[in-house]
Formats: sequence, structure tokens, C-alpha cells
Amino acid sequence: MARNNRRSTIELPASATRWIFIVAAILLAVLDVWLIFWVPNDGSKSPMTISVVTFFLIVLICGILSMFMSRKLLEEMKTPGPTRTPEKAVANAMALLPVPPLGVEVVTRDRIPVLSPAAEALVARGRRIFYESVVIHRRLIWYLIVANCTIALVGLGFGESSPLPTKFTMFLLAAAPLLPLVANPQKSQNTLTYLGWALLHALWAGLTLFVAGAYIVALAESVHEGRFHLTAVVPSILIGALLFVYVQRLTGAIERLRCEVLSHPPLRLLFLWVFGPFERINSLFVGLGALWRCLGTLQLLQGGAMIGTLGSDVFHYLRGRARQIIALTPEQVEAKISTFQQAPHRWMCMYSTNMLLCSDQSWRYAVTTLLRDTDLVLMDLCGFSRKNAGCTYEIGQLIDNIDICRFLLLIDEATDLDFLHAALKTAWEGMASDSPNRQPDCGSIQLFRLEAEYVEDTNGPDRHGRRLSLAAAEKNAACVMQLLCAGVTRVRK
Repeated sequence: MARNNRRSTIELPASATRWIFIVAAILLAVLDVWLIFWVPNDGSKSPMTISVVTFFLIVLICGILSMFMSRKLLEEMKTPGPTRTPEKAVANAMALLPVPPLGVEVVTRDRIPVLSPAAEALVARGRRIFYESVVIHRRLIWYLIVANCTIALVGLGFGESSPLPTKFTMFLLAAAPLLPLVANPQKSQNTLTYLGWALLHALWAGLTLFVAGAYIVALAESVHEGRFHLTAVVPSILIGALLFVYVQRLTGAIERLRCEVLSHPPLRLLFLWVFGPFERINSLFVGLGALWRCLGTLQLLQGGAMIGTLGSDVFHYLRGRARQIIALTPEQVEAKISTFQQAPHRWMCMYSTNMLLCSDQSWRYAVTTLLRDTDLVLMDLCGFSRKNAGCTYEIGQLIDNIDICRFLLLIDEATDLDFLHAALKTAWEGMASDSPNRQPDCGSIQLFRLEAEYVEDTNGPDRHGRRLSLAAAEKNAACVMQLLCAGVTRVRK
């Protein structure tokens, strides 16, 4: 009976929200029609007004729905239920090795250990793949620019004006040479650099398809009117040939990059963090995520401000499938983990970021299960204090299940170091009998001190008047990347 009551409390709001979404869509359609046909236009209003207004209204509605959904998901996640963790075999007490002394090493930017040749090669491979993924877009952008200029000159030679939108084309022509100055893929390796080049590529590709469509329409009209002039035939044939070459170059470059990515087995990185503001996750995705996803998958539990922010979650909620978003039982945890994408994306050639949203009674099972099948663990303890009991449990699981050379802890000025050392000492002394760290040469636990990534800016997007410094985030990401690669390539003597 209790289970049925919980189901009704979360599905009824989803149904109501679906109707709100439908009504909002109808209102947006009416608004667009009104803007097109009934609003006087003396030539000063841009035709982009309608699409811009609609876009911002859709974003506003999605934001409201996301806030509403996150509250409902939090209620569902806190429903009481049995807590279960995977059972572990007990080792023979006579064969136990003694617990070695605990060693803790604080690493900073200027104190990064010297990398082994294998670690240096792994870091270089990740950077090379990221650079090549951006260069694909850059090369094809220049190809499209040359192609469109060639088509325009051919059209002028036949006395026809080019169908290129003048203002929009000038904007793209100005953006193309300026973008390398602010987003050089060799120096600025972050997610925004990749997205900037990919967006500019998409805009040029769309503009080229628009030009091709305009020439095809002109050719069809000439054929329909019974006149067959070279002014329509030659540009149409030429742009068709240029588009064919473009597709061949695009698919060939993607296939070569994909082969490079698949030439080595993927490395699975599990990210654990202190649930809270979105800024830490934002920094992870912008900095380290851009490089690491060239080498392997990134896996993490959703929590804090991330709950309800994914578009897929919103659509599941609107379709009345809220229960499919949260893994409430160990069986659901196993099922969701089995669906994680482990292959690189077909076109972007980057590995996926796999996320799992658990309830209060299933997250421990999820953490222990993910630790069984991961190569590395990165735990962000920025802001860690006594109130983060969940992170204390995860620290114990790390020491019990993961070789300390294969996990890295992140700290900052907000981390309670005294409590962190106490938590590490307690977990170390209570180490599991079959822990891989019951070795005399297990080494020291590494704590990397992050430099501040958010700077004061009264106009910044952060609610505290701060903005993300890309330079600081990239420097931190570069150091973390080196430490992770050093750990995964370390060979115990």
C-alpha cells in the first residue's frame, strides 16, 4: 500500500506538468503567428525576433519544469527503505597482512611528481586526440568558406547574385579568423573550445546547405518554366560536387579519429564528490572532462544542484516516467549500470559521461558496485566537513577496494583538513581484510590542492558574483590529468 501511495504522489504531478507543457507550446505557437502576421513591421524589426523570443520562452519554461521536477525527485529519493551493500567474502584471518602505516602526501601545482614515460605518453595521447577532434571542425570550416566564396564568384560570373545572407555571412567570416585567437586547441583545451568550433562548423554547414537549396530551387523553377540556363545549372552542379567532397572529408576524418581513440582500451574514471553547488561539476566538465573523455568514460552519481537539470530527465518526467529516473533498489542500480555507454560517440569520437541517480537506500550499493569495475577514482573533497557523512563512507570504501595509487583526493581552502585526516586514519585502521592496500609498499594517499577557479565578478553568472576562470580550471585539470595518468600506469614493485 505504501508503495502505491508513493507512486501516485510522483506521477500525478507529472501528468499535470505535461498539460502545462502542452498549453505553453500552444501559447508559443499563437505568439509566433501573432508576431508574423499582426505586428506591424516597418522594416526595422529583424526577422530573427520571432525565433529569439520563442527560444527564450522555451528555456524559461524548461527551467521552471526542471525546478519543479527536482523538488519531486528529492522527495522520492528520501523515501524510507532497506539499505543494502554488496556482500564481500571474508579472507582467512591467518593469511592477513598487517595494516601498513598511513601515509598522506599533499600535492600542489608546483610540486607535481615526475611522470614516468608511460604516464607522459598517456597524457600526450589525450591531448593529441582532443586537438585532432577540434582540428576536424577547423579544417572543414575553412573548406566551407572557400567553397561558398567559389560558388559566389561563379554566380557573379553568370550575372547572378549569391543567395548567401550578407549580414549572417559577414558575421561568420569575422568569427572564423577570430576564434583561434581566443580558442586555440593547442593552448586552450577545454569543453568550451570544442563547443565553440563545433558550433561555428554547424553554422557554416547550415549556411552551405541553405545556398545549395537556393540553387536547387532556382534550377527547378527554370526547368518548370521551360528554360534551361547555365546560370542555374553550373552553380548547382558545382555546389553538389563540393558538398560530396565535404561529406567524404568529414566521414574520413571522423573515422581516422575514431580508430585512434579505439586503438587503446578505454579507462573508466569514477568521480565522487561532495554534493552541493553545481560549480564543482561545472569545472570538472569544462576542464578535466574535455581531456579525459578522449581516453575513457567518466562515471558519477547525480546529486546536489545536478538533480533535475538533465534534459532527458525532464522528458522522462513529462511522460510520467519519473520512477525510471531514480534507481530505488539494488536491482535497478545493476540495470542502470549495465546500460552505461562504454564506446566512444559515433561522430564526436569522445567517450560518454555516465550518470546515476540513486535514492537514500540505494546509493551505498551503487558506490560499492561502481568501485568494483573502475580503473581510477577521483574524489572531490572541496568543502568537506563533519556534515558529509556520505563522503566518510565513500573514503572507507576507497581504502577497502581501490589501490591508493589509483585514486586521488581533491582539496581546497574550504576543506576541513583535520577532520579529513581523522576520517582517513579511521578508515585506514579499519581496512578490510582483502584490501589491496594491505601491502608494505602501498605508498601514500595523494591530496591535490586545487587553486581557486572562481574569481570575483559582479556581473558573473554565479549567484555570489563570481565567474569561472578558464585559465585556472585548465591548469588544475592539467595537473589532475597528470596525477591520474601516473596512477593508472604505476606498476607496483
